[in-house]
Amino acid sequence: MFALTTLKILAAGFMAFLFQKNRLAKSWAFVLFIGVAAVIATGFHHFDVFQSSLWYVPWIKTPALNLNLGLKTGGEFAPFILGGSAVLLYSLYYNIFYPLERDRLRAGGLYAFIFVLLMFILSAGNMMQLFLSLCLLDVLIFILISDWSSKRLFLAFNLTADALLFVLFAFVWGQENSLYFSALKLFSRHCSYPELVFWLWFVAVSIKCGLAFFHNYLLELKAISFVRQNFVAVVTVLLSGVVLFYKTFSLTSLVPYGALAFQILAAVSLLWALIGSLVSDYLKARILYFYMMLSALLVALIVLDRNNFLSLLLPLLAVGGLMASVMILPLIAAANEPLVSHTGGFARAMMFSLFVSLVAFVVEIWVFLSLINAFNQWWIVAFVLCHFIAFSHFLGQVYFGDVRADERVWAVVKNPPLIYFIPFIVLGVGLGMFCCDIKPIEGILSFSLLLFFSWKRPLCRYEFLEKTDERRDVKPLLSFYEKIFLTPLRLVGRVLWLTVDFLFVERVMVALLRRLIVILIRTSMFLHQNMRVCGWFFLLFGLGYVAAVFFWQKGAF
Repeated sequence: MFALTTLKILAAGFMAFLFQKNRLAKSWAFVLFIGVAAVIATGFHHFDVFQSSLWYVPWIKTPALNLNLGLKTGGEFAPFILGGSAVLLYSLYYNIFYPLERDRLRAGGLYAFIFVLLMFILSAGNMMQLFLSLCLLDVLIFILISDWSSKRLFLAFNLTADALLFVLFAFVWGQENSLYFSALKLFSRHCSYPELVFWLWFVAVSIKCGLAFFHNYLLELKAISFVRQNFVAVVTVLLSGVVLFYKTFSLTSLVPYGALAFQILAAVSLLWALIGSLVSDYLKARILYFYMMLSALLVALIVLDRNNFLSLLLPLLAVGGLMASVMILPLIAAANEPLVSHTGGFARAMMFSLFVSLVAFVVEIWVFLSLINAFNQWWIVAFVLCHFIAFSHFLGQVYFGDVRADERVWAVVKNPPLIYFIPFIVLGVGLGMFCCDIKPIEGILSFSLLLFFSWKRPLCRYEFLEKTDERRDVKPLLSFYEKIFLTPLRLVGRVLWLTVDFLFVERVMVALLRRLIVILIRTSMFLHQNMRVCGWFFLLFGLGYVAAVFFWQKGAF
């Protein structure tokens, strides 16, 4: 039944992608949303998503390799399936009326295609299905991204990760003669090159999860519309990247410091994202920094407590969707003004949005308090502190800060239409049911502290947080990163360019190719001028080709 539901969503995506309509685009996008929602609701009604089931078809049948292509439900896959379905419905809903979306049906069809591939990634029982699904996912996201600079950077990073995964899985196949995930445990115990394999895997997972030093392609998504940016960030970083890490987690035992390396990188990512969310002037970049925080938390929780991680996934994904919805409200209300420095004082015109934002944050704090009580992880405490600092500073700048918006913005600033607040109700009710055991006094205290710190804005006393520049998308620690890493690389690259390009290519290769071309031209002229020599030459060439083919088929060489 789950396979049938997935195929129905795939068919809906094909119809939306091919059935382009310039007129009544919002109405057709609404039809697509209702159709996909009905398919998912019917599928969940007829089968228990938490009950184990498997649908597969024979895929690769050779003496050396026997693999099936399948879709799985139940057990550990249920939170991922529910999370992916929620992300799809969230994106299709905002795709109906978001003003900057110009190609609604095409985007909706791509959302459905990517969801189907995500289901194959979640259900992958072997490394071949996982790898091919990740590659196809990158291709579809490349098509979905509308900005060319974002396309190029996304493709460069993810093709690098895919190439590293290909080499890694080739190592596993060469040693264990198997591509099933059960072979990873044996491989990690008897690997011939543990250091090399671990770092290949470490870099690939870090890119897919958008962690520090490998996150630039994620920040470039700020150039596309919010709905596409949000969908790509969640699917790439919080779902497919986390699934890759979750399924190949046994490779952390390749080296003694495997788990520690991921915890250190997650801590650096959390700090990096905190600084970026404080100083970045682009509102959508701050949303992406928040996803970077959430990705770091998910990676750390998998390392620390993989067995209980699945119970945390759904509330954390809901928190991510709720926070993105809160932070996009000023952008929608201010005529799509992307710079935080062109806002300020919006509390007068957006009192209802401010109240909803505060309530949403209190619900999130309740969720994290519930998680702390249940799992007692200091990582959750660190994330809550970073999130509290960044979000209170955001509210202070946008709603209580100095008025820096121009007349064009102030002429249109108002609360967004009520239709934008429906996801708040759905996510808020779902999260409230999850954290119903929290005392009301804790919510009131959280509300008061957030309002106080955002109103007073203590962080704005620091000059580097007040300086804004329209062209500064302020990547944290950028100058340090450039001086320590990029400048030596540029120097070495310039030396290699002068050495290789000037001395080797121009002096050696160009001269050699020139000589070779002269020889080929003279040989051709000689053959065509002397017909006897030409005939014998082509006769011998043909006989030699026939002999080579004959002996090749016989296995002589």
